[in-house]
Amino acid sequence: MGASLVKTGRPGEAVAALEKAVALSHRAPAYLTYLGVSHAEAGRVAEARGVLAELDAASRAGYVPPAAFTFIHAALGETDRAFEYLARAREDGASPFDFFNPIIEKLRTDPRHRAHLRERGVAVG
Repeated sequence: MGASLVKTGRPGEAVAALEKAVALSHRAPAYLTYLGVSHAEAGRVAEARGVLAELDAASRAGYVPPAAFTFIHAALGETDRAFEYLARAREDGASPFDFFNPIIEKLRTDPRHRAHLRERGVAVG
């Protein structure tokens, strides 16, 4: 629900929904990721960076998919950092869905996105 609210231009409502999901999931990385994206989309840069820091700390204790960082950096408009993590996600064996996820829509116009798809064997026009 939170991700849908972000994509429909309601990031403030998304934050509220995702804060609840994060609490109920015991701060699971998947929900933290979308919370970070929601903060970024709502212009709450400090909060988005706080989520990045929390995910970074969690990655030292357990697995956090690199795509989590890709999504938040993309939402912050930090394209170079997003592509760094997208490359890590590819190396990590990320699902092809991660490369088509609507959250990274901002990256699709960058030639690097098409290059990543080609490297994955996805035909691009």
